[in-house]
Amino acid sequence: MVRRRAVLYATLLASLPLGAGCTSEPRGSSAIERPSDSPARTNTEETETRTEYPTQNCTEQPILNDIELVNDRSNATQVTVELRDSEGSQLFRNRYTVPAGERVSEAERIFEGTDRSKTYVFAVTVGRETEQREVRDAFFVRPSLLGYVIEVRDGEFVVKNVHFDPSESYNPNCYG
Repeated sequence: MVRRRAVLYATLLASLPLGAGCTSEPRGSSAIERPSDSPARTNTEETETRTEYPTQNCTEQPILNDIELVNDRSNATQVTVELRDSEGSQLFRNRYTVPAGERVSEAERIFEGTDRSKTYVFAVTVGRETEQREVRDAFFVRPSLLGYVIEVRDGEFVVKNVHFDPSESYNPNCYG
Protein backbone atom coordinates (compact mmCIF):
# COMPACT_ATOMS: atom_id res chain seq x y z
CA MET A 1 0.00 0.00 0.00
CA VAL A 2 2.81 2.38 0.85
CA ARG A 3 4.54 1.50 -2.38
CA ARG A 4 1.46 2.32 -4.45
CA ARG A 5 1.13 5.73 -2.76
CA ALA A 6 4.78 6.44 -3.45
CA VAL A 7 4.35 5.64 -7.15
CA LEU A 8 1.24 7.84 -7.41
CA TYR A 9 3.00 10.71 -5.59
CA ALA A 10 6.03 10.45 -7.87
CA THR A 11 3.78 10.45 -10.95
CA LEU A 12 1.97 13.54 -9.70
CA LEU A 13 5.24 15.38 -9.07
CA ALA A 14 6.57 14.42 -12.49
CA SER A 15 3.47 15.74 -14.26
CA LEU A 16 3.49 19.18 -12.58
CA PRO A 17 6.21 20.72 -14.78
CA LEU A 18 4.36 19.54 -17.90
CA GLY A 19 1.12 21.20 -16.84
CA ALA A 20 2.82 24.34 -15.54
CA GLY A 21 3.80 25.54 -19.00
CA CYS A 22 0.23 25.32 -20.20
CA THR A 23 -1.30 27.30 -17.37
CA SER A 24 1.42 29.91 -16.77
CA GLU A 25 0.64 31.96 -19.94
CA PRO A 26 -1.83 34.81 -19.57
CA ARG A 27 -5.23 34.36 -21.18
CA GLY A 28 -5.48 35.34 -24.83
CA SER A 29 -1.81 34.78 -25.53
CA SER A 30 -1.03 32.10 -28.05
CA ALA A 31 2.53 32.74 -29.05
CA ILE A 32 4.20 29.87 -30.85
CA GLU A 33 7.95 29.74 -30.85
CA ARG A 34 9.69 28.38 -33.94
CA PRO A 35 13.12 26.91 -33.93
CA SER A 36 15.57 29.32 -35.55
CA ASP A 37 16.43 26.91 -38.36
CA SER A 38 12.81 26.40 -39.55
CA PRO A 39 11.69 28.55 -42.50
CA ALA A 40 8.84 30.98 -42.09
CA ARG A 41 5.60 29.76 -43.59
CA THR A 42 4.08 31.56 -46.52
CA ASN A 43 0.46 31.45 -47.44
CA THR A 44 0.00 30.23 -51.02
CA GLU A 45 -3.30 30.60 -52.81
CA GLU A 46 -4.50 27.66 -54.86
CA THR A 47 -6.88 28.01 -57.76
CA GLU A 48 -9.09 25.28 -59.13
CA THR A 49 -9.09 24.77 -62.86
CA ARG A 50 -12.12 23.13 -64.36
CA THR A 51 -12.22 21.94 -67.93
CA GLU A 52 -15.58 21.44 -69.53
CA TYR A 53 -16.19 19.67 -72.78
CA PRO A 54 -19.45 20.85 -74.32
CA THR A 55 -21.33 18.04 -75.97
CA GLN A 56 -23.35 19.58 -78.74
CA ASN A 57 -23.04 16.60 -81.04
CA CYS A 58 -26.21 14.55 -80.72
CA THR A 59 -24.50 11.33 -81.79
CA GLU A 60 -22.53 11.48 -78.52
CA GLN A 61 -25.67 11.47 -76.39
CA PRO A 62 -26.63 8.31 -74.49
CA ILE A 63 -29.33 6.19 -76.08
CA LEU A 64 -31.06 2.92 -75.32
CA ASN A 65 -32.08 0.22 -77.73
CA ASP A 66 -35.82 0.25 -78.29
CA ILE A 67 -36.03 -3.48 -77.52
CA GLU A 68 -33.81 -5.77 -75.49
CA LEU A 69 -34.62 -9.44 -74.95
CA VAL A 70 -33.22 -11.49 -72.06
CA ASN A 71 -33.60 -15.28 -71.97
CA ASP A 72 -33.20 -16.77 -68.49
CA ARG A 73 -34.46 -20.17 -69.61
CA SER A 74 -32.22 -23.19 -70.11
CA ASN A 75 -33.16 -23.50 -73.81
CA ALA A 76 -33.45 -21.12 -76.77
CA THR A 77 -36.72 -19.21 -76.98
CA GLN A 78 -38.60 -17.54 -79.81
CA VAL A 79 -40.04 -14.10 -79.13
CA THR A 80 -42.21 -12.17 -81.58
CA VAL A 81 -42.39 -8.40 -81.23
CA GLU A 82 -44.70 -6.13 -83.17
CA LEU A 83 -45.71 -2.50 -83.17
CA ARG A 84 -49.01 -1.52 -84.78
CA ASP A 85 -51.32 1.44 -84.72
CA SER A 86 -54.85 1.39 -83.33
CA GLU A 87 -56.23 0.82 -86.83
CA GLY A 88 -54.25 -2.42 -87.14
CA SER A 89 -51.54 -1.21 -89.55
CA GLN A 90 -48.24 -2.86 -88.73
CA LEU A 91 -45.21 -0.60 -88.29
CA PHE A 92 -42.76 -3.27 -87.12
CA ARG A 93 -42.70 -7.06 -86.71
CA ASN A 94 -39.78 -9.35 -86.00
CA ARG A 95 -39.28 -12.83 -84.60
CA TYR A 96 -36.18 -13.31 -82.45
CA THR A 97 -34.55 -16.57 -81.44
CA VAL A 98 -32.82 -15.83 -78.16
CA PRO A 99 -30.22 -18.42 -77.05
CA ALA A 100 -30.39 -19.75 -73.48
CA GLY A 101 -28.88 -17.36 -70.95
CA GLU A 102 -28.28 -14.69 -73.61
CA ARG A 103 -29.30 -11.09 -74.23
CA VAL A 104 -30.31 -9.81 -77.69
CA SER A 105 -31.02 -6.20 -78.75
CA GLU A 106 -32.74 -4.70 -81.75
CA ALA A 107 -30.18 -2.51 -83.50
CA GLU A 108 -32.73 -0.52 -85.50
CA ARG A 109 -35.14 2.08 -84.15
CA ILE A 110 -38.66 0.67 -84.21
CA PHE A 111 -40.41 3.67 -82.69
CA GLU A 112 -39.45 5.88 -85.61
CA GLY A 113 -41.52 7.14 -88.51
CA THR A 114 -44.70 7.26 -86.52
CA ASP A 115 -47.60 9.67 -86.60
CA ARG A 116 -47.93 11.09 -83.09
CA SER A 117 -51.64 11.68 -83.55
CA LYS A 118 -52.21 7.89 -83.63
CA THR A 119 -52.21 5.44 -80.76
CA TYR A 120 -49.72 2.57 -81.02
CA VAL A 121 -49.69 -0.86 -79.41
CA PHE A 122 -46.52 -2.79 -78.59
CA ALA A 123 -47.19 -6.56 -78.54
CA VAL A 124 -44.87 -9.34 -77.35
CA THR A 125 -45.63 -13.02 -77.95
CA VAL A 126 -43.75 -15.90 -76.32
CA GLY A 127 -45.22 -19.32 -77.08
CA ARG A 128 -49.00 -18.90 -76.83
CA GLU A 129 -48.96 -15.94 -74.48
CA THR A 130 -49.16 -12.34 -75.68
CA GLU A 131 -48.78 -9.12 -73.72
CA GLN A 132 -49.76 -5.75 -75.17
CA ARG A 133 -48.93 -2.22 -74.09
CA GLU A 134 -49.95 1.17 -75.34
CA VAL A 135 -46.89 3.15 -76.39
CA ARG A 136 -46.47 6.65 -74.96
CA ASP A 137 -45.25 9.63 -77.03
CA ALA A 138 -41.91 9.68 -75.20
CA PHE A 139 -40.88 6.44 -76.90
CA PHE A 140 -40.88 8.20 -80.27
CA VAL A 141 -38.26 10.81 -79.28
CA ARG A 142 -34.86 10.47 -80.93
CA PRO A 143 -32.33 9.59 -79.58
CA SER A 144 -34.12 7.23 -77.26
CA LEU A 145 -34.08 7.48 -73.49
CA LEU A 146 -36.88 4.92 -73.16
CA GLY A 147 -37.19 1.32 -74.25
CA TYR A 148 -38.59 -2.10 -73.41
CA VAL A 149 -36.79 -5.05 -71.85
CA ILE A 150 -38.46 -8.41 -72.32
CA GLU A 151 -37.32 -10.98 -69.74
CA VAL A 152 -38.21 -14.59 -70.55
CA ARG A 153 -38.12 -16.90 -67.53
CA ASP A 154 -39.28 -20.45 -66.92
CA GLY A 155 -43.05 -20.43 -67.20
CA GLU A 156 -43.46 -16.67 -67.80
CA PHE A 157 -42.19 -13.53 -69.43
CA VAL A 158 -42.17 -9.93 -68.25
CA VAL A 159 -42.20 -6.74 -70.33
CA LYS A 160 -40.57 -3.81 -68.52
CA ASN A 161 -40.33 -0.14 -69.41
CA VAL A 162 -36.74 1.01 -68.98
CA HIS A 163 -35.27 4.48 -69.08
CA PHE A 164 -31.84 6.05 -69.16
CA ASP A 165 -31.02 8.87 -66.76
CA PRO A 166 -28.98 11.47 -68.63
CA SER A 167 -25.60 12.46 -67.22
CA GLU A 168 -23.95 15.88 -66.98
CA SER A 169 -23.26 15.76 -70.71
CA TYR A 170 -27.00 15.67 -71.46
CA ASN A 171 -27.88 18.00 -74.32
CA PRO A 172 -31.62 18.74 -74.32
CA ASN A 173 -31.41 20.04 -77.89
CA CYS A 174 -30.88 16.46 -79.08
CA TYR A 175 -34.11 15.04 -77.67
CA GLY A 176 -37.01 16.62 -79.35
